[in-house]
Amino acid sequence: MTKQQGFANIVVMVAVLVIIATAGYFVLVNRSGTSSSQKQPETTNVAPPESPTDVENVTTKGELQKTPTPPAAASIQTNLISALNKNDYPKIESFMSSKVQFTIESSNCCGSINRSDAIEQIRRATSGGVKLDFSQEQEKVQQIKQYLTQQGYTNACTDVVVGIGVVGNKSALTFCLSQNKITAVRLASSYVEYGVASPNISKLTIVSPNGGETLIRGSTYTIKWNNPDRVGPLDVFLVKGGEIQTDIGFAPGAGATAPTSFTWKVDPIGVDIINRTTYSLPDGNDYKIRINNQDGDIFDESDAVFSIISQ
Repeated sequence: MTKQQGFANIVVMVAVLVIIATAGYFVLVNRSGTSSSQKQPETTNVAPPESPTDVENVTTKGELQKTPTPPAAASIQTNLISALNKNDYPKIESFMSSKVQFTIESSNCCGSINRSDAIEQIRRATSGGVKLDFSQEQEKVQQIKQYLTQQGYTNACTDVVVGIGVVGNKSALTFCLSQNKITAVRLASSYVEYGVASPNISKLTIVSPNGGETLIRGSTYTIKWNNPDRVGPLDVFLVKGGEIQTDIGFAPGAGATAPTSFTWKVDPIGVDIINRTTYSLPDGNDYKIRINNQDGDIFDESDAVFSIISQ
């Protein structure tokens, strides 16, 4: 081999090595670029709810949104009192059961009646400018509720709403609520009937009939009482079986002019308030007389029962 041939071979070998080295370099560069261009996905750490009672939704952006808690529903008592204060009778009727046990104290009215009839009774009781106070924290209201509970009138009630008269009016209107419905109503012309005021806070006392007498139907009888404090005017009522049936007389005047007797023709009658009619009461041995002032907070009853018989 000549020197020229040997030199040529060396040049060829060097060129091949350069080409191989160059190709290898580009392969490595490409691999490195590919790996560096691939990024790992970022993760978002979502904090857990602060407490088990929090209700939260996670949005697509990883943000937390609290679901608003619905407001508590207003109680039927609050809504009923609001309607009563406004004399909103359609609203009051909407709280009633289809049948309502309606009682007018000291009468035979009314039993189980339709709610429309019950509303009519309430309308009459609150007409003519009659104002009732339904503030349930009043002492008299608490006393009435206690009395009704002791008498067992509220056994079926989950709640009781009471309104009492103001500005000289002593009436009381009571609602029994059961399962968010008015199921019973009681109306009293005077809250004295619920034991709110104690009898004989003055010295007004009945002399006769005071128990044990026998009165003949159709005859006349003089009802007498002591009234040293001269309170008046006075109403005179007939009581049978512990319930006032009807008023039988009126004693006007006060002070020196206050009367202490009343002549009554013995004719025991009852009053049907719904139909506005009267009916004759039967003979019996469970009658009493009750006398009270116009506010009903000064009164007395016969100490014991007397009899009324037919001749």
